[in-house]
Amino acid sequence: MARPVEHLMARPPLVLIDGDCGFCTSMARALDRLLHLHATTVAWQAADLDAITLTSGEASSAVWFVDAGRRCSGAPAVAAWLGTGPPPVRWVGAILQAPGVRVVASMVYRVVARHRARIPGPWQHTCAPVKR
Repeated sequence: MARPVEHLMARPPLVLIDGDCGFCTSMARALDRLLHLHATTVAWQAADLDAITLTSGEASSAVWFVDAGRRCSGAPAVAAWLGTGPPPVRWVGAILQAPGVRVVASMVYRVVARHRARIPGPWQHTCAPVKR
């Protein structure tokens, strides 16, 4: 059951990422910069989790999108985050939430999350593998 987040109504949407993951922080910065998304991105380690009623276990499990009355994690969070952008980007977010695409997007998200430490790039040495 979703917990209420009405106290966030006056704020822009919040996106929680893993601040200890170089891949996660690099991708979040790139998405914000290139796609002009309208959400506040913050490392879950620096967020007031009590105010958004998430536990550290929940926050560390995946990327989270928190807005007034809506919370989601994983691929749905990425889709909701893209939905805060300008129309072309917003449409991609909507497509990612379509019934058939949603399943594939979730599978891709899980694979990337599980193997993020192995993805080549400048973040390679700053990303710990997901513990499951």
